[in-house]
Amino acid sequence: MAISICDVHTDSSGKDKTSYGSLAFPISCYLDDLTKMNVNLHWHDEFEFIYITEGNIYVQVENQKFLMEENSSILINMNILHSVEKGTKEKSTLRSLVFNSSIIADSSESVFWQKYIQPFKNARNIDFIYLDGGVDWHKKLIKLMDSAWKNMAAEDDDYENQVRFYVTSAFHLLLSENQIKSDSSTSSQKQILRKMQIKKLITYINENYTRAINLKALSKQCDISESTCLRLFNEFTKKTPIQYIKQLRIEKANELLKSTDLSITEIALSVGFNDVSYFIKNYKEIFGKTPKKERSKKYN
Repeated sequence: MAISICDVHTDSSGKDKTSYGSLAFPISCYLDDLTKMNVNLHWHDEFEFIYITEGNIYVQVENQKFLMEENSSILINMNILHSVEKGTKEKSTLRSLVFNSSIIADSSESVFWQKYIQPFKNARNIDFIYLDGGVDWHKKLIKLMDSAWKNMAAEDDDYENQVRFYVTSAFHLLLSENQIKSDSSTSSQKQILRKMQIKKLITYINENYTRAINLKALSKQCDISESTCLRLFNEFTKKTPIQYIKQLRIEKANELLKSTDLSITEIALSVGFNDVSYFIKNYKEIFGKTPKKERSKKYN
């Protein structure tokens, strides 16, 4: 089976460094249960298609966060900040495809590139396409991408050809139903600047989260005021910088609890907490259990 669990590994800038598929066939399929693990803010060079199979999930794309219900889908553009986390219901599962544009066309001279990839690449104002299944073409596109996912999972003979066919057909349908144009307006340029700033701030946090970080130092990274820094974080993460850093530290600690034999005190200190009691309190607030209880699962 080609199905994987989405385990995002980012570099210091927050860009996902995971390899999706292979150089010869750059696409991967995932099946994720978000009651067990969220996927933090990240971005990558690939498109990502997400289909909600059970319950609902919270999806954030750039500065927009919304709740997606069962049987709805979203196609996220290349190099766009996004994250997914557990929704409001007991179950919260999804299937996803992450694929490089070369699955459709690997040359800018190709007619497939010009017809299906370039319109998205040049449409800087399109971060994602939301598909709620309420109209006929939504249902058709979801079915095409679901067929691609199932062929990836089964890996039957000639599955590569089938997957490419379904993905290309989905893009053809998508572009025939949407007026997608290049956008270089002033407002778009302002949006691009804000996106560049938040990525730079996340870069700094990812490189320095184990150290003490204050608002003044963070603001200095983009040469912006502290109030602008607070506004950017609220716009893109719905959190203050301190809340964002604290959650990142807790989730890094959770990874260490599962993958190392470091003591809880050593883990707390390694991710930037100087007070172990404060670490335990915050861990429990986020995961609903103590680090000790999570660690005990490792040895059961």
